[in-house]
Amino acid sequence: MNTICDLVRTFQDKGEQIAIIVDGEPVSYLKFYKDILNVRKNLENRGITSSSSVLVRLKNKYQFLVSIYSVMYSGAIAAPVGDENESNVAEIIQLLEPDLVISDKNSESIGVNFKKLFNDKNNTKHFYGSEIDVSEDDTALILFTSGTTGKRKATELSHFNLLSTSEYINDFMEIEGALTEYICIPLYHSFGFARTRCILLSGGTIIVDNGMFNPRLAVDQLATYHGNAFSGVPAIMALFKKFAERNIKKIKEQIKYIEIGSAPMPVEDKEYLCSAFPEANICMHYGLTEASRTCFINFRLEKNKLSSVGKPSPGVNVKIVDRDKNEVKTGEVGEIAIKGPNVAKSYYNNPKLTSSKFHHGWFYSGDSGYIDEEGYIYFKGRLDDLINVGGKKISPIEIESKIKETGLIKSDFCIVSLPDIKGIYGRVPVICTVDANLGSDNLSKINHELERNGIENIFLPREIKTVEKIPRTHNGKIKRSELINTILQ
Repeated sequence: MNTICDLVRTFQDKGEQIAIIVDGEPVSYLKFYKDILNVRKNLENRGITSSSSVLVRLKNKYQFLVSIYSVMYSGAIAAPVGDENESNVAEIIQLLEPDLVISDKNSESIGVNFKKLFNDKNNTKHFYGSEIDVSEDDTALILFTSGTTGKRKATELSHFNLLSTSEYINDFMEIEGALTEYICIPLYHSFGFARTRCILLSGGTIIVDNGMFNPRLAVDQLATYHGNAFSGVPAIMALFKKFAERNIKKIKEQIKYIEIGSAPMPVEDKEYLCSAFPEANICMHYGLTEASRTCFINFRLEKNKLSSVGKPSPGVNVKIVDRDKNEVKTGEVGEIAIKGPNVAKSYYNNPKLTSSKFHHGWFYSGDSGYIDEEGYIYFKGRLDDLINVGGKKISPIEIESKIKETGLIKSDFCIVSLPDIKGIYGRVPVICTVDANLGSDNLSKINHELERNGIENIFLPREIKTVEKIPRTHNGKIKRSELINTILQ
């Protein structure tokens, strides 16, 4: 397969085999294929061609999947948008200038309600022969990300990017046979949409539910439909542990595959998953929207390296560089640079940002990390988030991880850097938590344990600040800059 079009064409051959189960309603591959053809024909009737871009803004997950695959099958560029407020959507529309918006609303001036786009009037019997000249290098998908900085970026991903990453994900996870997988994450994210491709490539079944994620419902659906896989971010895995642990026994033996990604995960949670699902091949990836699935680690096979993010994925190269983009020595911390089939084409309509991040096939991630002597990659955090204390630097993630190991903070918390009120160090680490009951006595105990576990005295948190909430992205990444700005206002 060279393009998403090639993948879609395989759907008709699977006939009545179940492709998707949404809210307990099964949809066959043949039905899914015909619905895609239907929408594709309506898109063409509206003037959508291979040079068009289409924004997809739908809450219904089946409608979303039909629309996304229809757009790419027409040779056009699909641009999914999630649960964004109206001002964010307006910003995205201004950035992309799409030819069409597929929505469940009627407010967009260039929009069309999905129900109007989706009908049974087109005769799809002979439509299969209508081919579009699509190259593997053509842009298939644009994903919008503001990361943890708030600066909106539109990442262009080619058909080659989408298919090659999906294929090596399945290879690394050693997928044998078809997946029947509950996807616990939004489909409009890089991670969630990649899971749909992996499942469809295996000839398997996607299980999703509309609305907010419910861990107990996820377990019930996996049990009902004999699911053998599920996927999610670390925060989702924590919800499984907290709210569905009693029910996990119903599915623990049948789960064969779990993929995790998008944010750091405590080692103890990784070990928990291995014990909770003894038959599962549990894998976690590290990557960015611009370089999806850069590294992989198998929890069970590489249990001595659980503090790392694994080794580079098949065909992917990783190096650590200094500020001048020169490669550093093994074990030395620097910026993570990535080269491979997973590296995006560019940032849409932003040559300046593209030229600053993409050089000679390498993508310079803005992430801090190092490589050990065995080739394992260790993620330290975002370069912008590193706390500079009197000229020495530390990642807030490193301090957070050590605090989690102590078990002394049960509520949501994070580490940020704030100006040193004594004017000595410039910036110092501070604990932000939603627990108003934590005070100076707790801080003393926490710092005692941190120092005992290897955190230098200079990096010990100076105070505890109570905040209303810890702002996070949809994938659970902490928006530190936003939190710092709120505190300093």
